[in-house]
Amino acid sequence: MHLLLIEPSKEQEDMIIKKVLNEFKKYERCLWVLGNKHYPKITSSYTLNESQRPVYNSYSSTESHAMANIEAYDFCSSILKKLERLKPDHRIIIYEYFLRLPKRSVQEICNELHITPSHFHRMKRTALIILGYAMGFAVEEIDESETEND
Repeated sequence: MHLLLIEPSKEQEDMIIKKVLNEFKKYERCLWVLGNKHYPKITSSYTLNESQRPVYNSYSSTESHAMANIEAYDFCSSILKKLERLKPDHRIIIYEYFLRLPKRSVQEICNELHITPSHFHRMKRTALIILGYAMGFAVEEIDESETEND
């Protein structure tokens, strides 16, 4: 059985781009989680009451903040690793437009890169589709003629 990557239709490309843009929104939220400092709550005194059995709570605010930070860091790292797979000119457009904080306008990016806005938008669309493949959003189609011969 052979898997073939087919050329996506315009509608499929738009769907892939929409999914990638949702991942960028999640990336931005994760950056906010990582940017906030969540300190554990510290009490001024501790008492030991040996007459009671210890109660172990499954919830700890410190643990939940730590887990949120780890998940956010892992997600951001995975996005950046996928971004590294792009060509340098595509990578810089995606980074500058979607991932860099504070956000910059298309005109500012175009002036810095010495490209026209129309060229910027074509490169951005291509880069988003490639990232969609890297993120697993593109669908592979099975060649039915090959499965019948097996």
